Amino acid sequence: MHTTKYSETEKGDMYEFAIRGAKLGLWDWDLSTGTIRHNKRWAEILGFENETKEHDLESWESLVHPDDKEEVLNKLNFHLNGGSELYSAEYRIKTKNGNWIWILDTGMVVEEDAQGKPLRMSGIHCDITLQKEAEKNFQEARKLSEEIDRVKTITLRNISHEFKTPLIGILGFSDILLEEVKNPEQLEMIKMINASALELNLKLDQVINLLKIENREYKPKPQKINLLNIVEKKVKYFRPKSLEKNLFIDLIVINHNQIINSDEQLIRILLKSIIDNSIKFTDSGGIKITLDRVEENGKSFSVIEIKDTGIGIPQKNLDHIFGEFRQADERLNKRYNGTGLGLSIAHKIICLLDGKIEIYSDVGLGTKFIVKLPSII
Repeated sequence: MHTTKYSETEKGDMYEFAIRGAKLGLWDWDLSTGTIRHNKRWAEILGFENETKEHDLESWESLVHPDDKEEVLNKLNFHLNGGSELYSAEYRIKTKNGNWIWILDTGMVVEEDAQGKPLRMSGIHCDITLQKEAEKNFQEARKLSEEIDRVKTITLRNISHEFKTPLIGILGFSDILLEEVKNPEQLEMIKMINASALELNLKLDQVINLLKIENREYKPKPQKINLLNIVEKKVKYFRPKSLEKNLFIDLIVINHNQIINSDEQLIRILLKSIIDNSIKFTDSGGIKITLDRVEENGKSFSVIEIKDTGIGIPQKNLDHIFGEFRQADERLNKRYNGTGLGLSIAHKIICLLDGKIEIYSDVGLGTKFIVKLPSII
């Protein structure tokens, strides 16, 4: 390898160019005299141009913000007493026009006497005001986002419970009427009322489930369960709904060894969310569910593959498919009524269970979800 050797003059030029390019202020403190020398950029940062290139510790201290001074001096003295290899502090300093800017000040002792007493210290400082303002804006935006989430949670929870109470009454009375009413026309209307109430109840359950997951009210409670039994029950549960749309729903079991240590309630919600989504967006054909088991990186996973022949999802929309209140195409809201919460809930549950989810889709051909649940959580 060819190595270029530079003269001392060239090295000095390279050093100066680097300092200029980085817009760093340089300072050099002679502790024996108290004099602090600095380069032009150091003065420019504070708005002092064509003025003295020397000052002392007292004049520097007078520029440091009162709220920051104690911490800065503590860090400086800690370094001078051998407590740290490097002195570094972020603080506000007053400029010539009276404004406050943020400075990152870094340096180290570069010369000591025979007893180890510091004689000279050198360092740099740079203007980090824009960075600090960006951090402040970020913190304010985060606080605002947290407040919006808090209000959203309270509002959705209140609305959900306010709707839930009368809805239970509607479902109860409509169930009774379905058994007692004999008139065909009246019976058909009652069926519509019952079906609408069930649909609304499902949506409210989704909102409530989402809120519970976000507020960490759902904490996984691992126990020994048979995943095959859970999946079989879900297929049986959704068969009437799929038949209403003339869809098939089949279960193929490749590996019957599906005993895992996981949370049954969360898995039921997970399966309900994905299968319901597949049926909703499938107009012909059906849904095929495959159950298998794989080993990955020394860990055992149960694999649930849910494949439909539905409308599919454009590749550009796959990235936000698990977002809250989102559908693959917002224009589908009118045709396929829904909250856009099902897949978001499924994704959050999979994270809670330390699982994985993959999604593959082709527009017009269908979508395939592959859920991998660890044998032990």
